[in-house]
Amino acid sequence: SSGRLRYVRWEPAEMRGRIIGDVGAIRYRSRIEMISTGTALPPFECRHTGVYERIDGRWLAVMSHATAIVA
Repeated sequence: SSGRLRYVRWEPAEMRGRIIGDVGAIRYRSRIEMISTGTALPPFECRHTGVYERIDGRWLAVMSHATAIVA
C-alpha cells in the first residue's frame, strides 16, 4: 500500500493444482519484474505455493508463499 514495491511483469507458468472439497492448492513458477523504491530490479524467477478456501461460494487466499529460484 505504500507504493514502494510495484510489479511490472508477472508471468506464471507450469501451474498445477488440486481441489479437495472447499480447499484448493496450486503451485507454479513465475518470472517477475518489479520496481522497488523507484529502482528497477533485475528479472527473477520464483516458485509459488498457494492455498485457497471456498467461503460463501468465493475462493479466498488463505496462504501464499514464494521462493526465488537461484541459479
